[in-house]
Amino acid sequence: LDNRIDCLIKGREGHSTGIRPACTKLTIEKVKEIRLLRKSGIRYAKLSEMYGVTVSQIRNIVRRVHWRDVE
Repeated sequence: LDNRIDCLIKGREGHSTGIRPACTKLTIEKVKEIRLLRKSGIRYAKLSEMYGVTVSQIRNIVRRVHWRDVE
């Protein structure tokens, strides 16, 4: 409980929407690009290589499991 309170006080609460932490490899713009490129037929493996993330991360972005708040 003390750690939880400390996180809230120092603004270290998790992010459910909006801009992600600085350590993220993707931005909102890149997520939109990934979805657009996938619709145009680019394979998951190629997108993974292009953006430096795993195939499963790309798949979850396209299926809106991750970054679901981004249109």
